[in-house]
Amino acid sequence: MAKNQLVMAVSAAFFVGLGCGYMLFSDTEQQLTATTPNSLVAQAGLLPAPAPVIQQGQSEMINKAEMSAEEPVQEDLFLGEPPTGEAASTESENASKIPEETEQLEQQLAQARQEIKMLQRALKGPEKMESQLQELFAQEVRDESWAYLTETQTSDFVYSEGFGDKIALDKVQCKSTVCRIEFSVLDGAEHDPRTDWRQIQSRLDKQPWWRQFQRTSAVSSDGSLSFWVERKPPES
Repeated sequence: MAKNQLVMAVSAAFFVGLGCGYMLFSDTEQQLTATTPNSLVAQAGLLPAPAPVIQQGQSEMINKAEMSAEEPVQEDLFLGEPPTGEAASTESENASKIPEETEQLEQQLAQARQEIKMLQRALKGPEKMESQLQELFAQEVRDESWAYLTETQTSDFVYSEGFGDKIALDKVQCKSTVCRIEFSVLDGAEHDPRTDWRQIQSRLDKQPWWRQFQRTSAVSSDGSLSFWVERKPPES
């Protein structure tokens, strides 16, 4: 009987102690929860760390900062302007070409002036040359062998070159160095003085015997073509 009472007393004490311990632990946990910041609780592993509160303006600034950090800054490239080194090289090449181009222009100018002088002499030359050859022809005596051969070659030229059907050799007279030659258009023949007389002169220039003449004066009209020609004086 006494033993049963002892067991019951111990059991009652155990349950009383257990109840007091539970109440003490519950109060302590409530105090820790009420007084400990969320950050400490999160560090202790009891609660997850709260996300930081970011306003809308700050969010846009952060996004722009992230974009600018991710995207590299690109410098403006002016494709129309070469780099400084290349531009300097191009200017140097152009400067070196200027003296060459200047020299070429000077040569072309000198050549043009010479051609102008030749044309001026050619315009004034025929009348002066013709009068000189006429005077020389009047003073010369006839070199029969040479004069006859040249007159025959001139007459044969008209027919050998196919001009006999529309061109007549009116006169060919030679002395020792000078010859007088006259062509005319046959009556009723079709004739274009702009092309026919030019063609006769071109054909004469190709004749080997014609190349002996060092001076030639030609005068043409619609119906006639005349020459005064002079060969080099024969060697004595």
